[in-house]
Amino acid sequence: MILVGGFSLHVNAPSPYDVLGTAFAVAAILTLSIICFLKQRVFHGAIGLLVIPIAIYGAARIGKPRSPWARRFYGERRPHKQAKAEQRFRPDRRTELLKEHVRDAIGGVTGEEYEARLTQRDSGTDTAPRQH
Repeated sequence: MILVGGFSLHVNAPSPYDVLGTAFAVAAILTLSIICFLKQRVFHGAIGLLVIPIAIYGAARIGKPRSPWARRFYGERRPHKQAKAEQRFRPDRRTELLKEHVRDAIGGVTGEEYEARLTQRDSGTDTAPRQH
């Protein structure tokens, strides 16, 4: 509702060219946003529905390595693009670590990671004396 309410499509057109122009503009915006979503650039796609330069930017940038766009257009067809995407979106980059911390803060850590932290904490308390 928020995205649809951001702009209204009220066409008071005296000529059919105005209607065609509006239809073309809407089709272009939707196409750019869909390309962003296929590249798994969700933020760019969602904001791009309202701010067109963001959609253009997101559609022009490289897609994430496991996105539908990358599976279709990178991989064996363009191995240099696949390598570039994997380098760009490596799991140890700062933004990925920040997103992981935010996800952990909101939803908690996985059971395996929780057990690993408990084991690490328990092994750390056996060797180090407690301070009060």
